[in-house]
Amino acid sequence: MICLAASSCSVATLRVPPAGPVPNASRLIQIIQARTDSLTEMRVRARIHLRIEGVKQKGAAVIFYRAPDQLKIDIHDTLLNIGIMSAKSDRDSIRIYLPRDNRFIEGNIEETLFAVTGVNLSPFDPFSAIMGFPNLSPADLPRVTEFTRHTDSLFVKIMAPLWTRHMWFDAKSATLLKEQIYAPGGTLVTQRTMSDYEHVDGVILPRKIEIFQSDGRIEIRVIERRINTPFPDERFEMKMPNNVVPLGLDG
Repeated sequence: MICLAASSCSVATLRVPPAGPVPNASRLIQIIQARTDSLTEMRVRARIHLRIEGVKQKGAAVIFYRAPDQLKIDIHDTLLNIGIMSAKSDRDSIRIYLPRDNRFIEGNIEETLFAVTGVNLSPFDPFSAIMGFPNLSPADLPRVTEFTRHTDSLFVKIMAPLWTRHMWFDAKSATLLKEQIYAPGGTLVTQRTMSDYEHVDGVILPRKIEIFQSDGRIEIRVIERRINTPFPDERFEMKMPNNVVPLGLDG
């Protein structure tokens, strides 16, 4: 009875199956895209570490995602159970509310997130960075300058106009383990690691995401994912008091 109960509880969450032969970058991209093609909606509960306006914060996050361009994040202090930050984005723009100071800031998603967190997510694409997507598509194929197969890993190098991307994948599962972004002069700009992958209702994503960038760092540890379980549009609403103070990027 106990074994049957345990089995029924784990049907939705499975280990990542082997990817099969990955002879080239084109096949790798096909495998990666197939793992999120069915994703339409996702609710995530996670623990998160980041800096907000230069102050280290540790909290619990609830993230709502609706493909391809809706994202809502609410972060609460795990000790005091008070709000730290709420953010709502339609991919091009974002509004961030800081309840402790009763202020909000809005604008371009990359610039605004950088102003608040001190981490530039544009090299990864902000949605991909937060949700744990590999951010690799057929449009990258003409820029692939190296594809190397090792015993335990696959290495891909992509040269784009703004930066060069170095990506390492697990050879067996073809899951992204590490990505480093370099400026044209060869300087390391930022990097991220992803691990503890899980297969939930046909979607394969990491449970741990870490982004490192000079003094900035964001760590997301997923506790629970709900895949393609419909939730109401109200989940994307962000409530703020009438006396909230707008904060410009220069501030």
